[in-house]
Amino acid sequence: MTASPSPFDLSDTKAGVLPELRRLQAENGGRVPDEALPAIAEHFGLSAFEARALAIFAESFHPDGGRHMLGICRGRCCSARGGRELGDAIAERLGLAWWGETADGRLELEPAYCLGLCDNGPSARVDDELIARLDRIGVAALLAELGVTPP
Repeated sequence: MTASPSPFDLSDTKAGVLPELRRLQAENGGRVPDEALPAIAEHFGLSAFEARALAIFAESFHPDGGRHMLGICRGRCCSARGGRELGDAIAERLGLAWWGETADGRLELEPAYCLGLCDNGPSARVDDELIARLDRIGVAALLAELGVTPP
């Protein structure tokens, strides 16, 4: 009996794993389908755990037109540099809980865990852009740039 071909055949891909995950994400409503993970793991020589972890990482980037995703790093290094308090202050200023969305739908606030800028924290991510050394003044400028006004 021959196995049916996977709808996620990656034999022709020349991209790396993250660009491929981002492509799958774009083609599937912002999510990497669970059914694609075995093909990803096999093609890129990953364990099932590694494929799932990378898919979760890829899904943390949400560019969506006029809507923005603001992720404040709550990892150990950024927290030690005031990132946790800064994130809580942003949430309070916007009147949001973590994972909350502004009333106009322009911004969603989410916790991020290690953006790889540990020596330059606190750090944040807006859509696909990483921001280092974020402080309260930088937050105000960032929110203004995004067109988000606190209630």
